This record gives sequence, C-alpha cells and structure tokens, in this order.
Amino acid sequence: MSENDPGTITDGNLSFEGGIDSGIPASLLGQNEVSWAVNTTMRGGFLKPRPGMVKRPLRFTDGATLTNFEGGRFQGAGTYYDTDGFPNLVAMVSGRTFKLSVNQNYLVSDISIPGDLNQPDAPHAWFQQAEQWLVAQDGITRAYLYNGSISRRSDPNTEVPTGGPMAYGKGRLWVARENLYFGGDLVDTQTTGVDSVIQFTENDYLAEGGAFAVSGTITGMAFGANLDTSLGDGDLLVCTSENVYAFNAPVDRTTWKNLSYPIQRFAMLKYGSMNHEGISVVNGDLLFRSQIGVMSLKYARRDFEGWGNSPISSEVTRGLEKDTQSRLYACSSATFDNRFLMTILPQKDTGHGVWHMGLVSLDFFTVSGIRKDFSPAWEGAWTGLRILRIITLTVNKVDRCYIFALSADDKIELWELTKASKFDRDDTDDVRIKWAVEGKSYAFGKPDSPKRLLRGDVWFDEVTGEVSMTSRFRADLSPCWTNWSRWTACAKYRDCDPVEAPDCQVPLSYKGQVRSQIALPSPPDVSTPEGALSHTGYDIQWRLDFEGYMRMKRIKLTAVDQPDFVFGAMENVECVTNTDPDCPDGCATQACCDLDDFAYTI
Repeated sequence: MSENDPGTITDGNLSFEGGIDSGIPASLLGQNEVSWAVNTTMRGGFLKPRPGMVKRPLRFTDGATLTNFEGGRFQGAGTYYDTDGFPNLVAMVSGRTFKLSVNQNYLVSDISIPGDLNQPDAPHAWFQQAEQWLVAQDGITRAYLYNGSISRRSDPNTEVPTGGPMAYGKGRLWVARENLYFGGDLVDTQTTGVDSVIQFTENDYLAEGGAFAVSGTITGMAFGANLDTSLGDGDLLVCTSENVYAFNAPVDRTTWKNLSYPIQRFAMLKYGSMNHEGISVVNGDLLFRSQIGVMSLKYARRDFEGWGNSPISSEVTRGLEKDTQSRLYACSSATFDNRFLMTILPQKDTGHGVWHMGLVSLDFFTVSGIRKDFSPAWEGAWTGLRILRIITLTVNKVDRCYIFALSADDKIELWELTKASKFDRDDTDDVRIKWAVEGKSYAFGKPDSPKRLLRGDVWFDEVTGEVSMTSRFRADLSPCWTNWSRWTACAKYRDCDPVEAPDCQVPLSYKGQVRSQIALPSPPDVSTPEGALSHTGYDIQWRLDFEGYMRMKRIKLTAVDQPDFVFGAMENVECVTNTDPDCPDGCATQACCDLDDFAYTI
C-alpha cells in the first residue's frame, strides 16, 4: 500500500525545540514537543544525546586521606578560590573537610582541624566563601574557618556564629540558624585587616542591628538582582520552605540600627526553597526546588509577562513526582552552559548520605533572540550517576560543572559534565550514552477514527562510531509498549577519507551534512487482551531507544484508516433482555440501554 492510496495518512513530521512536556496527555502535545526524554538534548531543534560525563581521577596526599574521603558519609560540598585565584572544590565527609585542587590534577588534601572534626553524623553541611575565608557549618559545631593555609574554629563571642545556610554580599557575611539570620560587619581591610569579614558584633536586639527573624526554619539564602538591574546588587533573599523574604539592610550599621521603616518584607507568599544548594541565580532571578516542584522568583525589572513567580516544572512532573520530601534537604542545582540542572529522585543511604538517581535539565539557549522570543525548554532527565552534589567552578575564567557521585561499590568519586563530549568516559574508555525519547501520540488528523500503524521512518546524521536504535509504539496510551524494530550502524568515514582499521570502537563520525534514513517496517500483528491488534487504535505514540551518538532530525509515521468492525461487529453484541411474565408470549423488553448507576446494593 502506498502513501497515495486512499485512507493512508501520514503524520509525525516534527521538530524538537519545544522540549518535553510530561504534564499533559501525549495526544495534546504540539508538533515541536515530545512527551518524555532521557539523556537527551534538544538544543538547536534536533535530538541528540546529552553531553558526556567524564570521571576525574583523584590523587591523594596519603593513604589515610584516600580512605577517609572515599568511604565516608558525604555531607556537602562547595567551592574555594585561594589568594592566588586558584580554583578548588571542598567537601565535608564524615566530619572531615577536604580540598580538591583542580589546578594540581585533582589533588585531594585533608584540611580538617587536627583533633577537632565536625560532627561525623550530621546530615548536612554548608559552605560559603567570604573574601579569602572559607566558612563551613554543620548546624551543630562552631563554624569552621580556613584561609588557605590554616584551619581553625570561629570565636563564639566575636566571629561567625554557629548556623547553617550562609550568603555573602555587599561586604557582609550572613548566617542563618533556625528562624534567625545574622549579619557580620562591613569588610574594611585597609583599617581593620582581612579578618574583619568574619567579625560579628550582633546582639539579641533588632534595634542594635542584631538577629532578624522570619516565620519558619530558614532553608537557604541568596542575593538577587536589584528590582532595577542598573542599580546593581539587590536584596538578600531569605527562604523557608513556605515563604521567601526580601531583606534590604543599609550597608552602614549606624544607619541600620536607627531605621524607623521596615527593611524586611515578603518576596513570595507561598512555597519557598526546600534547601540552600538547590537555589540557582539565573539572570538575576532565582530558581529553586520547592514543595511543588521547581519555582522561579522573578525579581528584576524586565518583562513581567514571561515565566516567573510560579511553578515552572509541570513539564517534568514525571521526573519529580516520586521525590521524597524529607530528603530534599540534599537537593542541589547548578547553572551551566546556559542550562539549569537540578537533582531528582533522592535515595537514602545511611552510610554515605543521600544520593540522587539523576538530573532534570532546563535549557535557556532558546530564550533570547532579536527576531524571536522563545521560552526555556525542559530536556527531560539526565542519568548515569548516583549523584551526591552538582556544583560549578570557574577554572581559568571558564565555568566547569562537577558532580560528586557514589560509585557502584559505594565510594565517593568526582565527575565532570562536559559541554560537547559525545561519550561518557570512565577510568579507561569512552562509553556510549544510552538515551531515549517518547514522542507525542498522533491521531493523524482523525481523532474519531481508528487507525492501523503502517510504517515509519527516521532521519538522522552525525553518526559517530557504533550506534543502535530500538523503536517501540503503543496505541491509545496503553500502559505497555510493543517492540517494533532494531537498527544498528557504524560510521565508516570521516571527511570522506577511508578508515585504516574500520573498528567501531574508534570514534569516527559522518560529516555533519551527511544524512540517512531508517525505515521502520510494518509492525507485527500482535493481539491485545481487548481483542484488537496492538498497532491499531485511535492514536499512536512512538518511543525510540538509542545507544551511541547520532543526531535525530525527523520522524514520520504512516497509518491507514480502519473500519469500526475492527473492534467487534455490532451483530456480535447481545442486548440483555427481561421477560414480562404477564405477557402471554413472554414479551421481551429492552433493558441494556439506560442503566441505573445506583442500582447496586450489597
């Protein structure tokens, strides 16, 4: 049967710049959206695997440092730039503080205070850099201080108080403890020395510039942009799980304590952040994990008609709906390569902390444009690691994204998310990424007519090395997928030059403009429990599973009209009748059409 035959319908031509939307039925999606995706990116309007993750081999100063780092309980991580500007990752593991020097080939050293460790069983730790000082808190022990060479405890009378989430801005370090938050003194290194950043002269009275209070336990803090971005830094935004408060204290403390007007107000009346590390600043606005998903706090004065001040994650409901609320304190997020990345599906590990089964990715690359104004697009879930923490670090003026992860044998590792690698890479070799996409459910322009899936085809290019694709489909959003076909290929040419050793393990690639087609044959005739064929229904949805690198450009499905008797001829349906005993001939009265919904009794 050709596509020109009567009753043959073609659909499925689509682009991918709209990203995914798992929050609505697949039959309601637009032509530039898909229902769900795993380990994919749709940047540029084409579908391909996410950028690769590369394991970074760690070096240790000694055997004890290796043992204490790899096998302990992960409590938190942060960044630290030393006085020379060299970048470092820092982490707290079982009460010990470690520094991972990126510029020294990931040398790991133990910078804990000798004989004075933090609490090894504390569930969480927070890090903040203020000038040259690294401050670490576990909410129990006195604050940990590190200046690049010496580690010590904070003086409880004059320096950083014990607390949890911290923020640094406008020359002051802010520390939260339960429902209170404290502000340190203004940095004045010329007259008071570099230690002034950790000095606190607070007391318990608000009029003297003491602790400020909010309703509920503080879960995170961050500085947003000013309402008018031309005026520079904005308010300190203080989050609880229920609200977000905006705090605007004058820099000068004398002015601060003599104020007669309020300097704290609501910035969001409902649904604040569930934790500190999950807060990311995007173009002056805040994105964070709330009780009901990812929230955006639009704070700077630009276009208030766009997305903002509302939940923005309904499209990735499928990735968030099984998150355990009590474990969201371990959530983390990062902005990297014009994306917002956030951990999902937290899993409890009593010996090593909370790890996550993946990330969700929100792509901002499509937002700006002189000619067009696109919204950010969710790209689905990214998997592959048991993620403890995702974090960004600036190395040689370039942002890089690192992931602390838990290996299969429960050892803490360090991985890097790249911007363009086509493969994941473990200790020894490139690993082909497994990725999948579920498309929309097509009614082929005839939503009230049953159709039989006839065939399909997929267009692709940029094959690199060995790739494979498995196609599946389902009718009427059935809970089960039917296997359709499997396809494999190996790139044999690069820039039209012959390959000396045509080995698929060598990552070769087609030239970008070379394209090809995968033909999807007629599906097998598989009968369903309802008596219909598996490839017959009112609408048809497709799913493709890939392994390896290629770029998918188009999919097209072809179906053919089916008469209604495919689902059972009417002459085979028996109408239930009752017999009237007063009628001599046993007159039949119809009783199958107007049923009583409330006729059942026990």
